[in-house]
Amino acid sequence: MNILKFFKKDDEPSFMVSNKDFSVKHPFSSSIEELQFVFSQIEKRLDESGKIYDATTNKTVVLLSISIGLMTTLTAYFFINNELKGVFSPKLFTVFVMSFKSFFILFYLSKNILPTNYHPLGSKASLLLNKEFYIDMKNNETLKSMIYSEIVNYDSRANDNFQINEKRLKRIKNAIISLIILPLLGLVIYLLSSLFCFFI
Repeated sequence: MNILKFFKKDDEPSFMVSNKDFSVKHPFSSSIEELQFVFSQIEKRLDESGKIYDATTNKTVVLLSISIGLMTTLTAYFFINNELKGVFSPKLFTVFVMSFKSFFILFYLSKNILPTNYHPLGSKASLLLNKEFYIDMKNNETLKSMIYSEIVNYDSRANDNFQINEKRLKRIKNAIISLIILPLLGLVIYLLSSLFCFFI
């Protein structure tokens, strides 16, 4: 998607950008070296967002493995020991709730490995080899326009990526907290269900 729109005003080329946060609305007031420096910085930021994405994916896989193992163990225990005699068992009820909670954690974390609109480094050639970069421009102006286009493009990608990473990190944090309190939750459920059996 081309983020620059070429138009002519008083025979001077200008560019309108889609990112309202940019105070510099066209590249011709900056030198090529200045634009290249800015591009190198935003490229590092986009690359960092990719590294965070990979790290969160690895953490998610570990937590998914723990959740799957826990849910499988609890579910197997429940079906092996459930004799369907119609008698309420605090122990089996606790195991059932904990296995359901493990399944919820598994489902919640699975969102982290589903396909997302994540933006990688690099741009399509069709976006760069665009006639808008060549109309009534000198060679250095064309290069400036391309670099500026990539600066705005990469900045938008990096912002989107960091928003995605923030959501993924929040899911990981919540999943870790849930796994930590799961044994305590099981203990509370067991005690309450035992008291329930005692009074009925």
